[in-house]
Amino acid sequence: NLECRFQCGEPILVCDNSTATHLYRIAQEAINNAIRHGKAKMVVVTLTRQNDEARLIVTDNGIGLQNGIKHDSGMGLQIMRYRARMIGATLEIRSSDAQGTTVVCNFKNNL
Repeated sequence: NLECRFQCGEPILVCDNSTATHLYRIAQEAINNAIRHGKAKMVVVTLTRQNDEARLIVTDNGIGLQNGIKHDSGMGLQIMRYRARMIGATLEIRSSDAQGTTVVCNFKNNL
């Protein structure tokens, strides 16, 4: 009972296999968190590019990170941050109670 969409306005080639794998795992963890903890009914994964940078965004319509849960707590969140660091990316997690969570990963994508 989950709607999941992928949005990518233009093809974006990630040439480095390690980077591609880390991005895949970040998206996978964000989707798992949306389903398991956020009770989301819809998840949208977006991939965009601007010059030599690209952005992976995972947005859900779940319950968000509840009060008392820090954005850096939990093994899954820590692993996503670790994976982002491994590829020289930044990871931002935004959440509002009852308005879902957005995970944004900005990374260099030099072709």
